[in-house]
Amino acid sequence: MGIVGVVAVVTMPNLINNLQRKELQVQLKKTYNELTQINQKFMLDFGMNMCEYEWAYAASIGSSFSGNGLPLQFSKYLVKGNECINRGNYYAMKVLTGENLTDMQLFDDGCYTDALGRTYYFEYANQFIPKCPMITVDVNGLKKPNRMGYDIFIFRPTKDGRVIGMGKDYKEHDNIVFFGSVDYLNKAKKYCNYDVIDTIRGGFGCTYYALADKHPFDETKSYWKDFLK
Repeated sequence: MGIVGVVAVVTMPNLINNLQRKELQVQLKKTYNELTQINQKFMLDFGMNMCEYEWAYAASIGSSFSGNGLPLQFSKYLVKGNECINRGNYYAMKVLTGENLTDMQLFDDGCYTDALGRTYYFEYANQFIPKCPMITVDVNGLKKPNRMGYDIFIFRPTKDGRVIGMGKDYKEHDNIVFFGSVDYLNKAKKYCNYDVIDTIRGGFGCTYYALADKHPFDETKSYWKDFLK
């Protein structure tokens, strides 16, 4: 019995951890699919995708800054979509390595929750840079760990109607200016890397790898089983 007890003590934390990660992986894929569906609904309802909608809204108010145009319209497609309390600073986010995120600037242009408790943050688009909006989703809401690359993931609708996970899948023609460099792949890995302490963007480039379940530095390994610590 003593041996069984020792084995249980050793193995149970790993089993619980693996179960939690599997749950987060499922929630991420569900969120990605729903974002894609919402983008398609924008195209059906307005004849333009989310990126174009936000550009058009900004133009309608005579500004490159879109304000709350897209987030407000987006929230109407959510089940029980409600604006967050303390918008843009709903709770303390953490970067991939576990340090507190030190800059909320990229999450302060709208914040909504849905019936499942997920939290959606928005960073506005700009048709003159050009860039499409950035949508950050905490797929399990206020539940921990509230860390980039674990339960917080960043997406971008593109002008061709897709939704992509931030990370490897960067192409200049997507008009998704973000890293400020043409070296997208290496930049993405920099922002999905435990060895790079970055309390502003640490974990921003992990969404692609989490969706594909590929280790950023060894695609023969799993993101969820081998990369996450």
